[in-house]
Amino acid sequence: VIMQFNVENFSCYTYCSSLQIKEYHMVCSEFSYEFTNGIYVLQGEIDSGAWAFTNALDNKRAHTRIDEASRFYLNNKEVDINEIRDITCCIDGIEKPKVKRMNVVEALDKLIRETKSNRTVEEIIDLFDIPYDEVIDPYRHTFPRYRAIKGLLEGKKIFTTTWKSHHEYRFEDVLYTKIQKALKKEDVIFIIPSSEKNDFIDDSNKINMQALIYRKIQEQMFKECM
Repeated sequence: VIMQFNVENFSCYTYCSSLQIKEYHMVCSEFSYEFTNGIYVLQGEIDSGAWAFTNALDNKRAHTRIDEASRFYLNNKEVDINEIRDITCCIDGIEKPKVKRMNVVEALDKLIRETKSNRTVEEIIDLFDIPYDEVIDPYRHTFPRYRAIKGLLEGKKIFTTTWKSHHEYRFEDVLYTKIQKALKKEDVIFIIPSSEKNDFIDDSNKINMQALIYRKIQEQMFKECM
């Protein structure tokens, strides 16, 4: 099933945070794009607006302020930001859910029962290429995969990450490649904010945020000269 997620004239001011970065004040200005099923990399430095955009989609806290001119559409129907947030999952957010340390088979069986999903443990293990002897632990580097699985079983349709540089992805390439490949097989959208030099995420739609900003400035200058 093809899903369309359209963003028009999106602008916001927000506080972004990750396990590596405690707090960063950011803005995104007049961002417009049409997303469909697949992987998208919003390329730009940390203050390019890429992370501000993905953070606003998932961030339910009051200190994310979205401009009134921002518009969101799901399958050509206009919706508000809360409807977008209801179907969005950030797989590596700073908040750690209360999950007991357990074997992956036990953890997935528990998740499937809690979400009342029709999927099987074997299906999820195969989809995400997980070793059967893996241990689910909120403090392990593999925990984003657990978040992605949880989001998928809950029926989330938009997945995001916090901003990472290409240096960080160099050390987490194997994990995020497996997550990317799994989500690409599903009818979902995966939006990844990252630095322009990131070449570890293959087979994705790359959006240069700096170029979009520059084009907006040029368009504004042209209008003022008319």
